[in-house]
Amino acid sequence: MSAIRHIRLHIFGVTQAEFAALAGVTQASVSRWEAGVAPSLDDMRAIREAAIARGIAWDDAWFFAVPGEAVAAEPVGEPQRAAAGHCNDFDAAPPGVAAGPDASQAGAGLSNQRNQEMAE
Repeated sequence: MSAIRHIRLHIFGVTQAEFAALAGVTQASVSRWEAGVAPSLDDMRAIREAAIARGIAWDDAWFFAVPGEAVAAEPVGEPQRAAAGHCNDFDAAPPGVAAGPDASQAGAGLSNQRNQEMAE
């Protein structure tokens, strides 16, 4: 259930059309809010003022979470490093190049040979 739908049904106990009239918007706006489009800050203020005018003890947190429903927590901490062998992993061998003790030295031989040729 969306936060706005919760507010409309459980806090105000009204239909979408009645809630729209309280907030000063159209019923279609309330329908969009309940479908996931966030109301504007001005719309939220109008809803809060309508609640206070009706003697409802208001809590702005209701706009952001439905009471009693779990809110998915965002992971906290350091970003994860790419898995070994992933094309974006700077430690991985590029595609088509064998990984192993000799792989890290494969290019070194060519550059040493080229340096020797240039020195001669």
